[in-house]
Amino acid sequence: MNLLGTALHISKSRRLIARSRGLIPLFSKVYDQKLNEIGVVVDVFGPVKAPYVAIKVKESVDATQYVGSRLYYRPPPSRSRRRSSSRKKRRKKK
Repeated sequence: MNLLGTALHISKSRRLIARSRGLIPLFSKVYDQKLNEIGVVVDVFGPVKAPYVAIKVKESVDATQYVGSRLYYRPPPSRSRRRSSSRKKRRKKK
């Protein structure tokens, strides 16, 4: 679990805005201090050295209780697929 940063406020579009300590991957799951999942990172914006993060909060969660608190994240699973060494490219016969 990695430290995301501090929640600042709630936007007009009902996203929880947090100040990040570094670049956070999109679609990372976000957790509170008790490690309860509260939402997902849907946007990263602002300066490169200290970006802001927009978090889509779950409907069952009251986002106002997290303003001013520390948030944590877990990066999404890797989507890259490696080709198995047993597979070989097929060549067309002439």
